Amino acid sequence: MTNPEKTREELKAAAFELGRMLAQVGDFYDVAEELAKGYADDRMQEGPSDERRVQLQIGALNELQSVSNEIISWRVDDGRKLFMSWTQIGDALDTSRQAAQQRFGASTS
Repeated sequence: MTNPEKTREELKAAAFELGRMLAQVGDFYDVAEELAKGYADDRMQEGPSDERRVQLQIGALNELQSVSNEIISWRVDDGRKLFMSWTQIGDALDTSRQAAQQRFGASTS
């Protein structure tokens, strides 16, 4: 029987290494697409159905987006605690200072 905590730690370690590799290549599109495909293929319980596969991929990418948005909020909070300016945060998000502040200003402490 698989230890879920060990598996989770292994996945986190693999994800960290993937992040290091992505820093060299810089292509998140292919990684996100393959992640969704792998998730969908593993979740397929009935016979191959293109509609079901795409539905699962959409769900996986939506979950990835939700998680990413939450983690971005945490990191923005961390940045503000380190006295990063809204301009610096906006630059990191590839948006304006004003857009970053409007999106995250209310959630920072």
